[in-house]
Order: sequence, then C-alpha cells, then structure tokens
Amino acid sequence: HRPARLHNEQWLHVGIVSLSCLAGRKVRACSRGNRKQGRTTLAAVRTRARPQRAEQLAETVLAGLEARENGSHLGVDVQEFLQFGPTALEVLGKLRRERCPHGSVSLSLLGLWELWEVKGFPSVFSRCSSQETASHAKHIDGVARLRNPRPEELWPLVTKNQPVVLEGALHDGNCKLLQDFSDFEYLRQRCGERTVPLKSDVVSDRAGRMVFMDDPALKAPFSDYLTMIEMAGQIGKPAPCYMGKNKLSESLPELNADILEAEVSPLSLFGSCFGKNDNGAHIYLGAGGNTTPLHCDPAENLILVVAGMKKFWLFPPGDADCLYTIGQTNSSVPPFVCPNNMPADIRSRCPLYSHTHPIEIELSKGDLLYLPIFWWHCVTGSREPNMILNWWCDMHPQKMETCDASDGALF
Repeated sequence: HRPARLHNEQWLHVGIVSLSCLAGRKVRACSRGNRKQGRTTLAAVRTRARPQRAEQLAETVLAGLEARENGSHLGVDVQEFLQFGPTALEVLGKLRRERCPHGSVSLSLLGLWELWEVKGFPSVFSRCSSQETASHAKHIDGVARLRNPRPEELWPLVTKNQPVVLEGALHDGNCKLLQDFSDFEYLRQRCGERTVPLKSDVVSDRAGRMVFMDDPALKAPFSDYLTMIEMAGQIGKPAPCYMGKNKLSESLPELNADILEAEVSPLSLFGSCFGKNDNGAHIYLGAGGNTTPLHCDPAENLILVVAGMKKFWLFPPGDADCLYTIGQTNSSVPPFVCPNNMPADIRSRCPLYSHTHPIEIELSKGDLLYLPIFWWHCVTGSREPNMILNWWCDMHPQKMETCDASDGALF
C-alpha cells in the first residue's frame, strides 16, 4: 500500500519494473531434479541428495546467482537503465540522502527498500550500519546478554531493534521441550513415521562447510533422517541433506502439540514483546556443520537452541547496500567471509563488503536469541547433532508507533 502522494505514472513505472524483475524468482537455487514427491528410503535420500553442483564452490554458485539476478545490469545503478520522471527522481534522491549507500542502488536493493515500506519498518532502524553498531557496542561480542530476564527487560532492546541473547530463561528444569526434543528416541516414538521435507541442494565453501542453498525439496521418513543425523555425528562427516525450515504444524504436528501444551516456551515468556505469530514454530535439525547462506527475514525472530551449538554472524539492516543483495532478502556474499581478509575473487566482486563489521555469537542448549526484523545473518551448526526452534512474529504495534515509520520509507 503506497502513500497516495507517490501514485503517479512515473513512479508506478519504477514499481512495476522492479516487481516484474523480482517476482517469481527463487533466489536460493534449487536442484529441480530433486523435487520428487513421496516417501523415500534412507538409501534413496543418500543417493538423491547428492548435489548437482558438488564440484562447485558456494562462492562460485552465489556469484552466478548474482549475475543471473542482475543480468546486464550487474553493478549498474538503477538510474542508469530505468527512466525516472521528476517525482520519482526526487523520491530516489531523498532515499539516497537518508540511507547513504556506499555504492550504486541496484534493482534488488530497491526491492528491499520497498519491502521495508510494506512491513512498516521504522526508518530509524534502517540507518544503523554494523560499523556504528560495533563502535557503540558495550559487550565483548557486540550483542547484549541478559540473564533470566523478564519481558520488561527485553522490551527496550526490541524497541531499538537490537539483538540480544537471553540466557537461563529456559532450561531442563522448567522447559520440558529441551529434554524431549533433544532425545532422538522420544522423537522416534512420538512422530518417527512422519514424512518430513529436507533441503538437499548443497555446495561446500572454501572452509569445507556444507552450505544448503534451497528450501526443503526431498521427502523422507523422520526416523530415517534421525538415523542419518546420528551417523553423521558419530563419524564426524556432514549429512547429505538438512531438515531446515520445517513448519512443525505441517510436518511434525505431534511436536507442535507438545509446544502448545508446554507450560514454558519462548512465546509464553516473551510473546508480549511481539505481534502475531501466525505460523507457529519451525524446526531446523542437522549435523556436520550444516550452514545457511547470508540473508535477512522480514519478521521478528525468537530462536531457541535445543541441542548442539549454533554460530551466527549478524549484520544490521543498514549494511544491505554492502551485501550485494539478490532478490529482496538474500545476499550473494558467501557466509562467514571476513571483510578484512577476503579472497581476491570475492574482494574484486564485492568490494563494498569491506565496510561491514559482522557480529559473531555462539549459542548453546537453552540459549534464546532475539534476532530483530531485517537483521542479516548466516548460520552454521556444530558437528554433532544440532537443533533450533524458531518463531517468526510480526512487529509489536507499539514498536511501529514508537518511531515515525513513514519518515524515510517512501516506497
């Protein structure tokens, strides 16, 4: 819903071109040959999960995605290939002055700015870069850590859109989920016969991490997948697929019921700090250093570590102009690349990435991370089996009202 003052044919031309270029594109590449439906044996999963791009590095694949996304306009400012009327030029100029991008404004970056407007993202949050975050950090890792906090202690950080690790709020003594969900025998008995979707399009990066590029595509019995994860943890080698981004109410409704019936859960403790949670919890279960590429989510995020360890690199929304966006919410910068020590090919392709200062945090069982809306992040798991549950929520209405959400977000 665009402000009425922008409803003119020049600006609609920009919006239509932007949307037509972005719509229908699945930025994270998929091995379409793997998209077969139905129940699958463990042996078949092992065979079918072998990636079509096994010999390519993640860095090469992401560079190809960026080139395909932008075509002949790779690295070119939108003002050089789109026709803007006087009003559109005025709006674009205002956006440049407010957001001060380090380089050109690509079509993908323009699409992200549009998404900020659609979500009512307060403009003050879009101006903070990781350089500013790092210079003002009062904590060793740049992220606040609160021990057994109350909701009123979390709320000020939510209103500032700042990430925080909540320690001690959930533990084996008060949260049965941490005990049951980390017990593979319990999982087998509770819902082992269910069929679950798995991510399977995987490439490795220079550090040897297995980077899963697609949304879940394969399907296999949950009990077979648990066996695969156990074996991967025992031999210290990555599993060929990853149970990521599974909506529990659809794939494992028994576990979803456990969460809804639990006396203590992240939402029961801190849900008052957020808006609606329409999709319940999602589960991410893997082993062997399963890694997710750099991206952001258009929602508030509560992440509970149930088993193993998770490492995050975080970048604030204001770093988007240095992350070489593809689509609206993905980055073509490979995960966990140090901005001060980039390989030559990445430094040549992504020079503006050097302006970022990623915040690294490590989470273990029982830790709860509040990851604010539109914060960029890449994630890798421990070699042993690791599991997180996450809840995506809308922004709390008061968070949107605290700041002037219309100031600066003009799309």
